[in-house]
Amino acid sequence: MPLLRVCIRRTHWLKSEALKQLCQPIFTKHHVKCYSMNWKSMGKDRILEVLVYDPHRALDLDTTALVSFDVSEALDEVASQLPDEYMLDVSTAGIEREILDNEQLHDAIDHSVYVRTLRAVNKSIEFKGIMTQLEEDSITLVQNIKGKAQTLRIDRENIVFIRHAIKD
Repeated sequence: MPLLRVCIRRTHWLKSEALKQLCQPIFTKHHVKCYSMNWKSMGKDRILEVLVYDPHRALDLDTTALVSFDVSEALDEVASQLPDEYMLDVSTAGIEREILDNEQLHDAIDHSVYVRTLRAVNKSIEFKGIMTQLEEDSITLVQNIKGKAQTLRIDRENIVFIRHAIKD
């Protein structure tokens, strides 16, 4: 009777949340925040995509490279809990990144944002302006309409999409 060869592959890799916790001291060291950290597949390749941002400024290539180097070293320490082969991709989350959670929403205060709502507010569902206030149930935008500043309050439950925006 022929031998049956069985290949057992590691499928219980460290989850993204555990990796974020492992890398948190690195993000703190370089004054960046983790936007997301996810395993992705590209064909047969496994990719650990790490997106970072600085709420106060645009990230430069040097900072991103330093973060990448330090994350790579940290991952080497837990190599037995990672896929045998993978690629690490550390990059910026981008200027017009979507705002995903309350921390990122708080970081957007005094910054330009784009908002799309479910129901019309003042006969519109799309807004762009400086978010000046964040409350538990609403945000306040200051928009420049025909050269005049207008303040607009939008209920958070009405927001279906919000992202950072480039100022006009």
